[in-house]
Amino acid sequence: MWLLARLNGLCGLPLFGCYAASLINIVTSAYASVVLSNVSAFDDLGAHTKVASYTVYIMLFLWRVIAYSVYGSHITEKNAALAETLTTMDWSVVSKADRRRKKAFLQIVKLPFNVTAMGFFIIEKSNILAVFGFIMTYFIILLQMGEHPQSDTVGTSSNVTV
Repeated sequence: MWLLARLNGLCGLPLFGCYAASLINIVTSAYASVVLSNVSAFDDLGAHTKVASYTVYIMLFLWRVIAYSVYGSHITEKNAALAETLTTMDWSVVSKADRRRKKAFLQIVKLPFNVTAMGFFIIEKSNILAVFGFIMTYFIILLQMGEHPQSDTVGTSSNVTV
């Protein structure tokens, strides 16, 4: 397990930083897109271009989170496949010392081999859904907060029930 500890020690902080930076960029870009779309002069071609560029920017960071999550799961799946292969192999033709080594190696391989981001969370495919759910919730809240009732007279307020 020293390899996993070294891997998580080496990659944990950069992975956590990449996830955090990606989420911050996605959230701030979504906010900027919503603010730009609510500007009264949205008919300007420049505003459309900015919203489109923010959308592409968000997609690039989403792709980064997806890539990290898929490759983190890939490492875990390969470790499980290695353990399964070692378990199903015919070890009757090898010496007793090799069988003892195999048994010790299998005990190590069967332990969970998960790449983590500084121990906060495991890098796996389910992160994609969690991040997507977080972003969609945030985006819906932004859209709801951006809707302001329009009134014809200045200084009067109207109550709106949804």
